[in-house]
Amino acid sequence: MRLHSLLFLLFLLSCTQPDPSANESQSVRDGRRLANQHCWTCHTPASPSTLDKETWTNGVLPAMAPKLGIQVMWDDNYYKPDARPDNTPRDSVLSLQEWRKIVAYFRAQAPDSVTLPPPPATLRRSLPLFSIRTPPPNRRRSPSTAMVAIDTARHRLYTSTVSAGRLARWSPSFERTPLELPPLKGVETQFVRDSTGARQVVFTGIGTMRAVNSARGRVERLNVETGRHHTIADQLPRPVCARPGDFNQDGRRDWLVCGFGHDRGGLYLFEQQPDGTYRKRVLRSVPGAVDAQIGDFNDDGWTDAMVLFGHSKEGVWLFLNDGTGHFVQKSVVRFPPHYGSSSLQVVDFNGDERPDLLYTSGDNADYSTILKPFHGAYIYINTGDFQYEKRFFYHFNGATEAVARDFDEDGDLDIGMIGFFADLRSDAAQDFVYLEQDGPLEFTPHAPPIAHKGRWISMDAGDYDGDNDVDLVLGNFPRRYSSSRRTTDSTSSRPPFLILENQLRAPTPTDAPSAE
Repeated sequence: MRLHSLLFLLFLLSCTQPDPSANESQSVRDGRRLANQHCWTCHTPASPSTLDKETWTNGVLPAMAPKLGIQVMWDDNYYKPDARPDNTPRDSVLSLQEWRKIVAYFRAQAPDSVTLPPPPATLRRSLPLFSIRTPPPNRRRSPSTAMVAIDTARHRLYTSTVSAGRLARWSPSFERTPLELPPLKGVETQFVRDSTGARQVVFTGIGTMRAVNSARGRVERLNVETGRHHTIADQLPRPVCARPGDFNQDGRRDWLVCGFGHDRGGLYLFEQQPDGTYRKRVLRSVPGAVDAQIGDFNDDGWTDAMVLFGHSKEGVWLFLNDGTGHFVQKSVVRFPPHYGSSSLQVVDFNGDERPDLLYTSGDNADYSTILKPFHGAYIYINTGDFQYEKRFFYHFNGATEAVARDFDEDGDLDIGMIGFFADLRSDAAQDFVYLEQDGPLEFTPHAPPIAHKGRWISMDAGDYDGDNDVDLVLGNFPRRYSSSRRTTDSTSSRPPFLILENQLRAPTPTDAPSAE
């Protein structure tokens, strides 16, 4: 065969055979369309570029598949559809072939790895405003401090531990008094002073720290002096937050409770009745209620709520009281389902008397445990009529909680932040940062070297030592968690908590952070 005839034959074959790259491109286009049709109708769109290929294909997508009716089985860290003999998935809203196109779309568009922003050039490895104080460690048991709470009225600290299941009270000199109370069922996560009595406090017990569908949580009011206690609500799905308020203006204190749950949860209002019992109302029946802030946000004389939700429907919702004790819901900020929303504060950052938002994302215990460039602290400014614009972001791996206070009393708000899911493999693990505001939404970050002392899961701010400035306390939980990527040892030589004692009015610090 002549050469030109052979070349012509090869040309014909190339025209008649399918082009694999063209088929892949079409599959990716179909996958994008199917994701828009089936995925983004339930939650905010998630760009494939935000996670790496392995995390999407071996973590997030296998977890998402059952929600679309695709049953999966794990095999060598991968998944296979569990289908009928005719390859039709059980109870599926889309075909197996369509699901594979969605996977192909994410696999093609996702990067091999994600890039984290470098530490800011202004980062300082010191904390001149605070000194570090710690109680002696319990050499017999590793700390498991789930809650720390400052009682600013009596200048003392309350803690609870997962291991002991009881409460303890600490004086500024670290004298520990175990509270002789019936153990609250589960892990205490929050302390709220109840103004019905100076000795009355309210604790929330989530029942378990594990992500399970268990309604064993409760909200308890306790007299910390006598030990008498009263159940406000029980059989709740992992209640992580409770906020008091008279929502119907009947003169009785009600409680707004975030039931984080797992697959089931919700936002609940417990209205106090004349006989002291509480009537439960479900305000939003979705899991993932993380945090709530209470206030009259529209100045109409009625108590409203700003609530943060995690899980798949992540975002901030405003619950405006309509004047009858009922609420009109308004979505004000939405986030993709893998952001890991973790805390919310409603504060006025720019002095215009409108409620702004301090938000953190960093929950990293689910199906995408890689370090993420979008984890950290965000400030959203209220531009009017509850329209919010992002004006500030500080990257912080695994951010868990942030508090805004004027710690240095210079007239603006500073921020203290902890990251339970910090980069524990790094020698410079930034598990705590103090953001000192020195200009309008301009912050100088301070990250003192305290990672060797513990791993912080809880935090509170208040006047612990009675010198009329704002201190910080960090709860220590140096335990392992289910992740092959980051671990930490559970040594018993670490303290149960750490005090960052504000030196604005205190004597010269004796245990100032060093550069070690």
